[in-house]
Amino acid sequence: MNLKEKFDINFKFVSEEDIEPLYSEQFGESYRFRKPIAIPSNPNFYLIPNHPNYAINSDGRVINLIRNFELKPFKHQVNDDPRGTYRKYTLGKVTEYRHRLLAIVFKEYHQHPSELHVNHIDGIKGNDDLDNIEWVTREENMEHARETGLINVTALPKPITAMNYISGRIIEFPSIEAASVETNIPRSTVGGRLAKPNTNKYPDGWRFKLVHEHWGVLNDRFCVAGNEVPVQSLNLRNGEITQYPTLTDASKLTGCNRNTIHSQCVMRVCQANNGFVFRYLTPDENFPKFNDLQLRLYAHSDFKDRQQPGCLLLTELGEEYGFGTMTEMWKLLGYNSNDGLLKAIRTNTTIRGMKPIYIDPNGIAP
Repeated sequence: MNLKEKFDINFKFVSEEDIEPLYSEQFGESYRFRKPIAIPSNPNFYLIPNHPNYAINSDGRVINLIRNFELKPFKHQVNDDPRGTYRKYTLGKVTEYRHRLLAIVFKEYHQHPSELHVNHIDGIKGNDDLDNIEWVTREENMEHARETGLINVTALPKPITAMNYISGRIIEFPSIEAASVETNIPRSTVGGRLAKPNTNKYPDGWRFKLVHEHWGVLNDRFCVAGNEVPVQSLNLRNGEITQYPTLTDASKLTGCNRNTIHSQCVMRVCQANNGFVFRYLTPDENFPKFNDLQLRLYAHSDFKDRQQPGCLLLTELGEEYGFGTMTEMWKLLGYNSNDGLLKAIRTNTTIRGMKPIYIDPNGIAP
């Protein structure tokens, strides 16, 4: 696979030589253009790496190349700073700061952009002139923020305690950064868990608190730990159990919505989605139990996003048919309502040589 296919770049005016691949152990694969690539039909605008359907000019205006219209930035105020306001754009399903988009296109860099920060040299947020922005490390960005008064000079890293409820390991760290390095959990994730009650339970086992705080009692349910959470599925049509490294992988390979999979794992839902039941891949997670009739029903029917009970129709010849709803069954049999079917189900009788069976699709929690 060449680089254009790998990064889904479909423009003929972009060559393989224009692309420089980048890699980070924490953030994965990315790329940059070795030089800004102008749009032939609009040479004042340049392709944005990792957002190939969008382009930006040196003034920070962004256009959608597919729909051919200009996007409007929106304000993003941080800490009510009177010296300016950031501007952000919505690019598809993500939002990006305008100053970062400008740096990604017009400022040279040779490492994964997620590992770098962008400084406003004069300390004024929103002053996104190309001469006023620069790539820096996180440490350089923090030092610059202290020098320009963007953050309190006395603000120092706070010591925190980490506990892994799976292994029983407890460690104290001088900062979030140190905890991130030791536990191999992204810094933003550590900070997010500190901001929430430390009673939350995560599949990787790590909990965090400030040193002076107390540990709370763990919740029964898991909280999502991001895209890195391993997932397992039970296919009710063939009984296969499959493991996936991430929620996204599980979604792509099963055709189920990623948020639905997450909800099944968190809420321990006992009803299948598209024939699958999902759980996080942890030692204390087990799949619900399904009886023979339920498995036979799932073998015949597609229960994607269904909440209604299903039905099996058994013939005198030993054949059986599955239906997602009772309505589908009575339409096939020529009824105008569910009444005839309900009567046959209650009295355990046959209709035209066929016996309907009403089945609750929900399994039993282990």
